[in-house]
Amino acid sequence: MQAVTKALENAKTVLIHNHIDHCMSR
Repeated sequence: MQAVTKALENAKTVLIHNHIDHCMSR
């Protein structure tokens, strides 16, 4: 269960960073 939670957190972080990069590059 711990690994699943960790993976979800990683995915969320990546999505947020991608969103920030997209907003900044405009």
